[in-house]
Amino acid sequence: MKYLLAFSSIIMLLLPVSADSYCHQDECFTDKAELFVSNDQIVHIYYNSLFEIGENWFIVIWLENGTNNDIDLQFDFGGDISKTIEIKNGSSNYTDSLSFSGSTFSSEKFDTELNVSFNGNKSMILEIDVNKKPAEDMFYLWGGMSVFWFAIGTYVLYISNKLRVLSKRIEEKNE
Repeated sequence: MKYLLAFSSIIMLLLPVSADSYCHQDECFTDKAELFVSNDQIVHIYYNSLFEIGENWFIVIWLENGTNNDIDLQFDFGGDISKTIEIKNGSSNYTDSLSFSGSTFSSEKFDTELNVSFNGNKSMILEIDVNKKPAEDMFYLWGGMSVFWFAIGTYVLYISNKLRVLSKRIEEKNE
């Protein structure tokens, strides 16, 4: 009994805890958009279409060729929620990123529009789903309840074995 309890305790201590590191590479994003800023200039925008409340949300911008003019990109969710990136004249294979803090939104909003505009003229709309993070404490709740019910089941087996042994002793004594 002691060994079983010690073994189950060690297993619970060794269970992995979620510590996902955030990937900031282009291949880690689920969505890509292209904004044509002139004939030979394309700005690639890498993003995830899911913004989870409580986690920072990143956008990576990559300018494929060099630029002869200054480029101002504005990312606007509406109201006061906007960010701007300025790509200077002469930049070649320019890469940059921006992020919106996890507290940007406080409630779920599906099909939220992110307006991306170039020098205030050309624009495109990216659709973003704002979602609440799943409750992390549910993992601990299920783990704790599993240990609790395992302990109850083990105790019931222990008591039933003791009662069976006691019952046999009483039968032997009465014979």
